[in-house]
Amino acid sequence: MSSESLKVKPSLQTEDSIIAKHISTPSNPPNGYNKIYPKSDGKFYNLQSDGTESELGGGAEPDPIFISDGTASINNNQVSPANVTGLIIDSTQFRSFSLEYYVNRMNALTGLSESGRLKAVYNSLDNTWYATQTNVAGDADIIFDITPSGQVTYTTSNMSPLGYFGQMKFDFITKIEI
Repeated sequence: MSSESLKVKPSLQTEDSIIAKHISTPSNPPNGYNKIYPKSDGKFYNLQSDGTESELGGGAEPDPIFISDGTASINNNQVSPANVTGLIIDSTQFRSFSLEYYVNRMNALTGLSESGRLKAVYNSLDNTWYATQTNVAGDADIIFDITPSGQVTYTTSNMSPLGYFGQMKFDFITKIEI
């Protein structure tokens, strides 16, 4: 392949794939131009003439963090740990996080509500998440934990099942990326 620039006017079209070698960040393009290139992490980047580099399209894989604010159902009398749906932390991407949560558990007779904060840090030496649950207000009689794979789990007490409803809402405050 020659080192000459490819110039196609007015547009570049193909019915096949484009092959591009992974490179380091190149020199800045001239004013009014951008450079698009792949790097060794498998992602494509855009370089502007002022030196601003940005990832294109979120990379080759979807964002694996599955960390987003959310809502999950909470079961009654959950004696063995159950997964909080949608709340799993990828330790290859994050080493620490802090989230605020609100749990509402009610039945036809009574209601339990709790607001709190869950903080955790991942120790890569023993492949373990260490978590602290802080109850800020109320008590929904729920205990959180995190599996080595990053799945947040919970256990709950037994309330009368008559008309039972349990829900958790969570919002991430911080997440420390690697």
